[in-house]
Amino acid sequence: MPSALAVAPAAAAAGLAARPSSLQQRRPRSAATRTPPLRVSASAGHAGSAVSTLPPPAHAATPALRRSPSAEELVLQYNKDMAERMGWTNLDNPYEYHFDRPIYYHYITPDVIVGSQPRHALDVDQLAAEGVNVILSLQQDKDLAYWKVDLGEISSRADQLGMRLVRTPAVDFSPHSLRDTLPRAVRALEESRAAGGKVYVHCTAGLGRSPAVAIAALYWLTPMQLDEAYEFLTGIRPCGPSKDAIRGATYDLLSGRPREHFDHEPPHAFATLSEHDRNNIRAKLGLARG
Repeated sequence: MPSALAVAPAAAAAGLAARPSSLQQRRPRSAATRTPPLRVSASAGHAGSAVSTLPPPAHAATPALRRSPSAEELVLQYNKDMAERMGWTNLDNPYEYHFDRPIYYHYITPDVIVGSQPRHALDVDQLAAEGVNVILSLQQDKDLAYWKVDLGEISSRADQLGMRLVRTPAVDFSPHSLRDTLPRAVRALEESRAAGGKVYVHCTAGLGRSPAVAIAALYWLTPMQLDEAYEFLTGIRPCGPSKDAIRGATYDLLSGRPREHFDHEPPHAFATLSEHDRNNIRAKLGLARG
């Protein structure tokens, strides 16, 4: 999340280079109609070249200046993209994110909070006041760049407050990337929580990637089945993460079959787990048995 284009003087006058020989061949005009001679500066261009100091003709095209989008335009474009790519356009009130508002979060369990991105050091202070000691981020660097968030500021403040910043990036609005990332993110969440941490899980808006991590953790590591875990979290925090990404990640952990075969599974496949399945998932994630 471009600077104005600078126009080089030599380029602007490219069509106005003096041609003394052709001027000398023209028939002299009367004093009333004679065009003043071109004033030439040899130092304005490359060595040995001459560049006119006259202004460009009125009809010369001027390159359009490119400006950076405003904060409001960034928000509008992000919410439009999010609604379209997450399949929320059919909702009466699609979920939205507003960068100018304070961080927006909900307690899912006493030691797991899901919310929007920390934007600066003051947001980190607010999380510390909630007792958070681990920040688990699903954002990519390009997400931070889009919103002009300084990761160095966030990381430095977290370090000053004795908080750990853990990153498991996933591509925004991509169920395929989320599917790949969920096992690593759930492992990081559970390891932090099991070590006594209070974990703040966030992406950009806290509406897709981060709630999916919390739902997957509830599904894989507690007695809740997928629909139960999904309804439990969305009943606390209104959002619309990809349920298929969670089912796909579950398939990847348990099936032992090629990834692409999941596309042919029925919609209810891998939406329920036995205790044996959960023990297998814990083993695949390198977690102690519950």
